Amino acid sequence: METLKKYLLLSPAVLGDVTLCFFMNFFTIRCNDQKLASVSGYALVTGKGITVNNPMSGMGGEQNSQEEKKMPPNIWALATLILALAGIMVYFLNPTKKFLITAVLAFAAFVSLLLLKSTLLEQILKQESDADKAERVSAMISVVPEMGYYLALIGLASVGVFNALLQKESRPKEQTPD
Repeated sequence: METLKKYLLLSPAVLGDVTLCFFMNFFTIRCNDQKLASVSGYALVTGKGITVNNPMSGMGGEQNSQEEKKMPPNIWALATLILALAGIMVYFLNPTKKFLITAVLAFAAFVSLLLLKSTLLEQILKQESDADKAERVSAMISVVPEMGYYLALIGLASVGVFNALLQKESRPKEQTPD
């Protein structure tokens, strides 16, 4: 475990990389295996509009049509980003319990990223005003994770495990009576 201590700055570096992953594509939204839109983590945090391709474009001589859709900010994407940034700050500002707190923050961000994936389709369908149409469309729409999502997920899991191991190693050993 002493070799782990050599890599103390690995955790804030990986958490910094996780925040940079938010600028990559997090999800692709598909309808019957046709790409409708790609969504970055940044767009999920800010609620920035996403450009949606019309799946019927190109049929019957139509030009490719794209439409700008507004999505409200996703609470789980925002929570993941805030927890990752808090992990970086805690690592540098709280030297006594930094391993434990950083591990807890990383695991919490990991869980919120998993919740983001599970709630995104529901959030997309809420944008549809017609409930009957939204129910029919839900069977055709899928949300496919992309590289940015997977890199952030792996980064958060590795930081959590790494800091949990460092916390376990940094605890004072109890002396056994002779």
